[in-house]
Amino acid sequence: MPKKGPSREERTWLAVNWLAPLRQSERKPRSHENLADDFAAIYGRRISPKAVAQAIQQAFSERLISVTQNLAPADYRENKVLARRLCQQFSRLRAAIVVDSVNPTTDDESHIQAGYALADHIMAAMPFRNGDRIGIGSGRGVYYTVEALRASGKNLSLPDDRDRIQPPESEFGVVILSLMGSLFPYSTRKQEEVLFDSDITVARFAQCFDSLVHVRPVSYPIALPADDKLKIIERTWLGSVNYPSMVPTHCIVGMGLLNENHRFWKSIRAREKTPTILDPIRQQLDTLVEYIDLVRKRYPDYWPVGDVCGRMFLVTPPDDIRFPQDQVLITEKIQKLVDDLNKHLLTVTKTQLGKVMRSVMLVAPTKLKAAGLHTLLMHPHLRVDVVVTDAAGATALLRMDRRRAQRNP
Repeated sequence: MPKKGPSREERTWLAVNWLAPLRQSERKPRSHENLADDFAAIYGRRISPKAVAQAIQQAFSERLISVTQNLAPADYRENKVLARRLCQQFSRLRAAIVVDSVNPTTDDESHIQAGYALADHIMAAMPFRNGDRIGIGSGRGVYYTVEALRASGKNLSLPDDRDRIQPPESEFGVVILSLMGSLFPYSTRKQEEVLFDSDITVARFAQCFDSLVHVRPVSYPIALPADDKLKIIERTWLGSVNYPSMVPTHCIVGMGLLNENHRFWKSIRAREKTPTILDPIRQQLDTLVEYIDLVRKRYPDYWPVGDVCGRMFLVTPPDDIRFPQDQVLITEKIQKLVDDLNKHLLTVTKTQLGKVMRSVMLVAPTKLKAAGLHTLLMHPHLRVDVVVTDAAGATALLRMDRRRAQRNP
């Protein structure tokens, strides 16, 4: 009579206990030999280490168990000195958070650290109140902020403080708003990149609250023919009719650069033959990328185009860059292309962001983003009052502003 293999319950037990050391931060799971011994002691019969391995594999294939990797940022500390200097230098900042990594980090690790740092700030300050409307952008910094809040295991509790903004009596809980259209059909870097979209991050952020949450996604593609965009945006909360009654009290946004890590850039460089969601702006993007290449041949550390919530802007060149006349003409062409592109993009505008009632939290780590961050902090109408960057970005940002002040005392 053939030996009876482990049951579903026993296969689940073997898989869970095989992984148990990893939950205590051990480097390796338990050996199959040790599990076979424990199995015999608990279930009263012995199976071979090979049978243990097969049972564990079967438990995963049957989806009796699954593994989720929780984000864990590389070790960092907050640089209070640089944070204080940023607040002194940029008077509109209510808070600056500067992450200082213990060891060298990758670009992605810097964004994870910045996201965790902003999540800690949100949990400590608890800026949201009953009746608030919270706008959410896209990108790694915003995504990692939300994921850090989700991983904390602590729900955000809302103080019942209606008098603070006097919301309508019918409004309760919070409203979470997507600030832009979607790139969801298009992922280039890794599977996780799909999750960086604003509509998806909004849904994940809704899970962070222990009160009622209303979700307002945009649910349309980010890139549209210009005439269609004017019609479609009116069907969303970003339209001119709806926005005045839905102005966010807070926004959490990131800042991107149009470079090789940007999904717009990758789409052009890939020379895809199949249609993508970016087809309505492909021609303009192609020309814009060519102009950026021309600028960077002379100034390799300067990326002239940034974006907030998908809305493009010209990054003000640092004061140590002096454009000759031919480069001035190229930047003028870049500005015209940016203006034309924005007519096609279903996103919140700078004017709308300027109307945010209480707080715009901006996540923009790394030295590479310092010039773009400086452009946004100097914008006369944007209400960025919380900024998160890293030590290299903060140092470069302060240096840029000192040079600007010396040139324009």
